[in-house]
Amino acid sequence: MPWTKITSGHYQRPIGENESFIKFIGDSGHVHHRDNWSIAATASFKPRSSLFDQDSSALLRRAWMILRFYHPSIAATATEQMVDYHCVSDAGQLDHWADETFITHVDKSSTPQQIISKLQPSRYATVHYLPHSFQVILHLSHWRTDGVGALQLLDAFLKAVISALHQDVTTLAWGEEWQRLTLSVEEILDLPMTASSEILDASSKFIATLANTKCALGTPYRGDNQTVPGGTQSVRIRLSALTTQTLIDACNRLGICLTSAVHAAIAATNFLIAPVERVEKGKEQHHTSTLRVNVREYLPAPYNTSDYAAGLYTGGYMVKVSDPQNWLENARLYEQKYRQGATCEFLQSRRQYALTVKSLLQTRQPENQQPPSSGLDISSVGDAGVHVQASYGSGDAGLDVCSVSLGVEVLARNMYCFMWTFCNQLEFNLVYNEAFYDRQFLENVLDTLQSVLKENCI
Repeated sequence: MPWTKITSGHYQRPIGENESFIKFIGDSGHVHHRDNWSIAATASFKPRSSLFDQDSSALLRRAWMILRFYHPSIAATATEQMVDYHCVSDAGQLDHWADETFITHVDKSSTPQQIISKLQPSRYATVHYLPHSFQVILHLSHWRTDGVGALQLLDAFLKAVISALHQDVTTLAWGEEWQRLTLSVEEILDLPMTASSEILDASSKFIATLANTKCALGTPYRGDNQTVPGGTQSVRIRLSALTTQTLIDACNRLGICLTSAVHAAIAATNFLIAPVERVEKGKEQHHTSTLRVNVREYLPAPYNTSDYAAGLYTGGYMVKVSDPQNWLENARLYEQKYRQGATCEFLQSRRQYALTVKSLLQTRQPENQQPPSSGLDISSVGDAGVHVQASYGSGDAGLDVCSVSLGVEVLARNMYCFMWTFCNQLEFNLVYNEAFYDRQFLENVLDTLQSVLKENCI
């Protein structure tokens, strides 16, 4: 159901099943003052000479207001049943929202990692600005968007920085911005409220892949069932342009994409680091990870464009591999799955899948007598340069993007390796919770991942 006018300036629609499912996961972190799986998208940039003649914080704050005008869903709020949006009625209301959601960190010792490790739930999307290092962090609940969408919003924000040099935000047509609010994936795909037998079968097919997580290889975490999660941390590396191109050329010769190659290296790495004491003797060992699908590419226009960045249009299912020695065979399996993308079955199952998995999570019994699950997973957005430009503006009135990064809030014992290329360089951001792992171990994991990738590709 599309947005409905409730009162003057107040619009509402039912929350989508996928949004509700992901919000349930996010809200599970509130007991720890965290937004589980919330997304942090970061950009470091270098302003050109005349761009910041004025106060940079004030400029970026205006840009944040402009972003809301074009992507109003960053200011929508959600309950268990509904998503609500209140249009901007006057400058005072816009200022109040910006005061709550635009945060400047004036401490020159602040780093993005320190800030991300302390992020707390927010009813709106927020932006954190570090003026001393020209870095911005977009923090978004995962029910609000996905990895690709977060990068597209980062791009829109940096474009808005240039616009804010000359644009008066008070002259924008506030009150009409609700027309750009995003819809749920179920609404866009026009999925029926009552599942047919074909949809139930398709949903069951993807839900069945969750069984692949049973007895899957874990990772050597610290603590036990009672250990309370701490802050989210990450270890990040960037390969040279030469090494990246060499890997891409090797993948092309093998008939696989870079993401498939890295995915197979992730699996091989998990076999190498799996804790021996938690391996069940006599049983075939397997690595299970998520095969993520960018649903945006399969949506009809205009929902497949960056105009709908602030929407949740992603999905996935679990894939397992059992032979750590056959890297190429595993890579080709992942390649086959990635090339399949979002099949008709996958798209048609989106509503029922989310309903069923959320129900399973709600009724799941605590694993007090079982070792907590863990593992090494992967998430790829491919070429981030497709979504975020390397430069904005023209002449001196512009900025150049030095780097981008992507990660999520992690409260479990899983480690997530985010990968992307930007400016012809492959980058990894390995995200983990500080209560369960130390940084040195994660650095070793990334070193192993690099070695496996290079040994098998080059």
